[in-house]
Amino acid sequence: MVCILCDSTTKTTNTRSMSRGYQKWRRHTCKRCFAVFTTRETADMSISYRFEAQDGSMQAFSRDTLFMSIVGALMHLPGHIPVASDLTATILTNLQDGKRLLITRSDIIESSTTVLRRYNLGASQIYRSQHPL
Repeated sequence: MVCILCDSTTKTTNTRSMSRGYQKWRRHTCKRCFAVFTTRETADMSISYRFEAQDGSMQAFSRDTLFMSIVGALMHLPGHIPVASDLTATILTNLQDGKRLLITRSDIIESSTTVLRRYNLGASQIYRSQHPL
């Protein structure tokens, strides 16, 4: 890792697994300017995971597409953008818990509906109407 301020090399001084999701939290210290900063590392799902589309074709998984569909379901609520981001992270964690590299459309819909139902019943009904199985 290079320093975000001076582009020099850094030393990792602390590493922790995040309790939620498959993430690593790392604290870095620059060897030259002694700046301290934190990074969070996650798997790049677009490279690692494949999504089976409705027509049966295989595509790269897109977190952004999932996020936008969650935003659409929450649009009727105030402050829905940060909530959609958090719910998307929860859905991704649930999908990764399945330990499969192929994610089907029904897996995504079921996980999303379950998470949305726990947050807001109306949002889960909107999502389900937009994404029928």
